[in-house]
Amino acid sequence: MGVEIKSSFWACPMCSGPSPECLAKLDRHASASHYETGDVLFRKGEKAERLFVVVDGQVILYLDDGAPGSSIARIVARGETCGEGAICGSGTYSVTAEVLGQAKIVSIPGTILCDVLTRRFDCILQLLSTMSKQLRSLIREITDLKLKSSVQRLGHYLLGLTDETSGTTDVHLPFMKRLLAEELGMQPETLSRAFAKLRDYGVTLTKDDRVCRIEDISALRGFCQETDIEVTKGDNEAARYNGATFGREQTASVTRLTSLHQLDEAEFDLVRNVPLFSGLSADEVSDLIASASVQNFSKHQLLFSAGDVAEAFYIVLGGSVKLFVLNRDGAETIVEIVHAGHAFAEAAIFASGLFPVHAEAFEKTRLLKIQGEGFLAELRRQPKLALKMFTSLGHWQHLLMNELWHLKTQTPAQRLAWMLLTMTNAEAGSTTLTLRYPKSVIASRIGIAPESLSRALTRLSDLGVKAKGHRITIGNVESLRRFAGM
Repeated sequence: MGVEIKSSFWACPMCSGPSPECLAKLDRHASASHYETGDVLFRKGEKAERLFVVVDGQVILYLDDGAPGSSIARIVARGETCGEGAICGSGTYSVTAEVLGQAKIVSIPGTILCDVLTRRFDCILQLLSTMSKQLRSLIREITDLKLKSSVQRLGHYLLGLTDETSGTTDVHLPFMKRLLAEELGMQPETLSRAFAKLRDYGVTLTKDDRVCRIEDISALRGFCQETDIEVTKGDNEAARYNGATFGREQTASVTRLTSLHQLDEAEFDLVRNVPLFSGLSADEVSDLIASASVQNFSKHQLLFSAGDVAEAFYIVLGGSVKLFVLNRDGAETIVEIVHAGHAFAEAAIFASGLFPVHAEAFEKTRLLKIQGEGFLAELRRQPKLALKMFTSLGHWQHLLMNELWHLKTQTPAQRLAWMLLTMTNAEAGSTTLTLRYPKSVIASRIGIAPESLSRALTRLSDLGVKAKGHRITIGNVESLRRFAGM
């Protein structure tokens, strides 16, 4: 690498932790290249072999193949990375990466980076933190698509382009309106209507569509935060995020895990098979959960609130847990329902140190609570195990990318079809399934209003889907899969 590119590369956040020996090894195997607009770094589905670090310029990550009309997952800026699948062992890239403008990019073979990471726990922790922040950003974007109007999403985006908190300011749009529309999950005409509606809040756009004036930042912020879910510790009273104000119990029955005998054989097998621990021996898993405790929750009991300090993560042993967000009026939208055999909240202990969502028992639930401090100490002692955590986060990122694609590109009927198909293993013929949740929960999960769910079911009836109470019959699975884009 040239001296200029090398100095910029080592200044990237990902490269701030390694020792000189590690950096020298990366330098020997890294390659730097100059790219132009439209150059493709990798495509969705290709084998993930290299991690890319943007030294200068920008890279667009598309949710599909990058063809005209493709939806944007995010835009990678200077100092950021893409292609994390090369590290986390996912096998293939989950997005397509295309260069925007002129760019200088360094790529590193995943095998070499993994070797360096196993020797430097601080480097792994840096990448885990970076991945966790990306996941939090994805969760926020998905939540915004479910909770906020297109006008509020645009206003929130514009506020993110300035550090001012009041008064008047001019912000420069980093992309042309077509790319901006795609990043916000809108059609170009929807973006134009959103800009027009923001005029009521003192937002005007120059004739060349490059500069946006915000006359009253406070007024725009107030409008956009009507459904804001960001909360900091100490803000619970104002936002009504405290568990007590929910009327939900917060005290769980706790059993300290003084020995593995408090987990029966089936539960221990469940813990060993979560993605986080896949491939580890029984002894390795035992070491990692040595300081854990078993907790039992009744239906609707609150585990934690958004903004609480993230000191632990959980594995569901039995029952299920609802992860959700609230707007300032108390309206709820579901981020995820976590079932037995799955971990959750593991990302929070690496990022800001605060839980980004609320969690409550969806039914009578039994959990394994793993304290972050002891867990990180064991990972520090055995850095190879930390790569398993990164694999888990990479898998979650892949799932969130898929959900983002559904929200940005599919109609409510297609999203409902997708969810129904994920509830059955059938790939052809007909099948019948039973809905485990109320229809209001399903509507929230796919980001639509309850009344829209009924219309979506009516639309699916033309494709052979019949609903009777909680029983759903799919007459032609293959036809429904084509409709859902699966």
